[in-house]
Parts: sequence; structure tokens; C-alpha cells
Amino acid sequence: MEERWRIFKPYYNASKHTNYFRATRIALKEFYGAEDLTDENYLEASKRVKEANKPGLYRRILREKCHIKAVFNSNRKNT
Repeated sequence: MEERWRIFKPYYNASKHTNYFRATRIALKEFYGAEDLTDENYLEASKRVKEANKPGLYRRILREKCHIKAVFNSNRKNT
């Protein structure tokens, strides 16, 4: 993880205040409790993301947090 952060950090710092990263930073704060990614918290933030990545993630975010009632997925195959 340290190597990934070392590579990603300059790009993150250069673009974190752009509209491109706005949704990412909102999600980071709302769902994982971090205002920003830093050298001090990237490991903890990564741990929280990994812990949340389990069945029900989309339900919790889309329905419970964002109050979205329906999602249409056109990539789903009929089985």
C-alpha cells in the first residue's frame, strides 16, 4: 500500500481541488470519516474502504444514504 500511495499522492495533491475529485472527497468524508487523504491517514482510510466493501454496500450508499429508490442496470444479463 505504501508504494501505491507514493505513486498516487502527487496526482491526488495536484487534482484534489478539482471538480473531478469532488465526488471522491465527499464520499471520503461522508462514508469513511476522512476530510482528506494524507500521509498520516491513507492507511486508515484504505482500511475503512476495504471493510465497507462487502455485500450491501450499494444498498447502504444508494438507498440509505442517498435515498435513491431505483437503479436501472443495463449491463445485467438475463440468467
